[in-house]
Parts: sequence; C-alpha cells; structure tokens
Amino acid sequence: MKMQLARLLGVALLLSLMNLSAPISRAAVTFYDPFDYDSTGTPSLTGKTDTYMSPSQTWTKSSTNANDVKVLAGNLTYAGIPNFGTTNNSSAQLNNAALAAADRIGLLQSYAPPASGSTAVYYSFIMQVPSTSLVVGNGTAGAFFAGLNALPGNSTSGTQSSSAPIVLHQNGTNLYSLGTVYRDNGTRVFDDTKTFGPGDTVFVVAKYIMNPGANDDEADLWINPSSATFGQPNDPGSPNVQSINTTTVTGTADLPTSAAPLQSFMLRNNTSEPANIIVDEVRVGDTWKDVTSAVTVPVPEPTAFGVIVLGATAAIGRRR
Repeated sequence: MKMQLARLLGVALLLSLMNLSAPISRAAVTFYDPFDYDSTGTPSLTGKTDTYMSPSQTWTKSSTNANDVKVLAGNLTYAGIPNFGTTNNSSAQLNNAALAAADRIGLLQSYAPPASGSTAVYYSFIMQVPSTSLVVGNGTAGAFFAGLNALPGNSTSGTQSSSAPIVLHQNGTNLYSLGTVYRDNGTRVFDDTKTFGPGDTVFVVAKYIMNPGANDDEADLWINPSSATFGQPNDPGSPNVQSINTTTVTGTADLPTSAAPLQSFMLRNNTSEPANIIVDEVRVGDTWKDVTSAVTVPVPEPTAFGVIVLGATAAIGRRR
C-alpha cells in the first residue's frame, strides 16, 4: 500500500510541475476595481493593489508630477450595477491641476487587432462631477480623463494616449456633456443632447472595436443605458456616440497594434477637466455582460498535484 501511494504521489508531483506553465482559469472580466481601499487622509491611488483580480494588479503613476489620483471616502452607486466596495466604501477622485499625470493599472489580458474580422473590448464605470464649477478647458474639444492604454500597467512612462477615452466638455452654465473618440488626439465626438450638472451620477459603457487595417478602428459610447440591458450577452446597439477612424473622424492612426496591444486602464488628471471627478466600479471585459453585471472574482484552479493528492487521500480512506 505504501509503495502504491509513493508511486501515485510521484506521478502527481510530475503533473504538478508540468502544470506550473498551464494558464489559470479566470473570470470573464479582465479588470475590476471597486476602489475598496483605505481612504483615511485621502491618500494617493498610486501604489494601491487591486486584490479583486488574480493575479493582483497595482496602480502605477505615469509621471513624476505631484498630481495624484486620490482615494476618496464614499461609494458611487447606480441602479442595477452591483457595487462590491463594501469594506472601506471608497472611490477614486481625479483632480484639476496644472500638470497632467495619470495612474494606470494592468488588465488580465491584452487586446490587439486581429488578422481578420474584429475584436472588441468593453469597459464601464460610474462617475460624478461634484464641483459647482464645471468650466472645462480645451473649448469644444474637451478633456479626456479615462480610457484604455497601450502600455503595461506597471509602466511609469508619461505617454497617456488612450483608446476609446471618456471625454467631457462644457455644454452650458455648470453643465457638461460626454463623448468619446477612437483615439484621444483625434476629433472628439459628443452627445450634446444629454447634459449633466454637479452631483449627477452617470453610468458609462465604452466599446473599442479593433479591425485588421491601420486606420479602421471604432469607439462607441453608451451614456446611462437602460438597466433592462444589463447582464445581456450582447450590447444594445445604437450607441449615443460613435467615432470611426475612416468616416466620422480622421487625423491620427489607431492606437493598438500587434506590437502595442491595449493592456492597461488609465485615469488621468489634467488642468483642462473639471475639478474632482469621481470614478467608481470600473469593469473591463470582452462583452456587454461582463461590464454591466455582477463580477465573479477569479480564483486559481487547484494544481494537478492538489487534485491527485485529494483523490489519493480519498482512495486510501475508502481502502481502510
């Protein structure tokens, strides 16, 4: 019996070593952060580790400028969107400052243009502009403050170019409208039929579509979509804003390439946006369902060794 067990454990050990290179099963989301961090003293978001992901990811500052995204006490909530930030009840707060700086964090997978067909990536979050002064710089072009980035999450590079960014511009006294663009330095497109003011809570869903060509990508944006669509496998179509490189806007190349795939999410401070934008419940995923429903926190699968040892233990118990 002891010899049989030794042989079994030997096989298990060999399979376990082979399993070290096997991929870990993950949830559908490729990033999720409820900003569930200690907000005492409104600390910097830089260096905070998101343990909701496996492996965990850490927010990294992309500049030496002393202009940090902060951790703010209090959650944002939106009907139909589950909020898991229950430990410290916090969120992220951008700030208006003279020098641009961003915090980025890694996704659990990267996104590159396909050889044929198309690839899409979605992200969503809840946002609010609490300031009573909504003056936005850059005129009608507005300012972008969040989006997908083609640098690793741990990069300290100051490059802040973003795909399918959320862009904000002033649209009336103390009012603003939202938009997007396939790449941040293209011509931004806004939905000026929707205006928001101080304290309004808004839920946004962005979609970036990568196509094989050099200048053929697309960004879509839904602003406060119907909660009846939340959790559905497919997006509802007819976005509030659509930006297509070859038709709607022109002037710059697509951001992701096979050599520089989208691999991080970014929050950005700069002087031309309203002060103190609050962001909460960020989700990134492959489908509409991933970013509009409850998140299953990914956990590693048990190793082959663990599985076989458990089986061996059970077999021995039965033998006895």
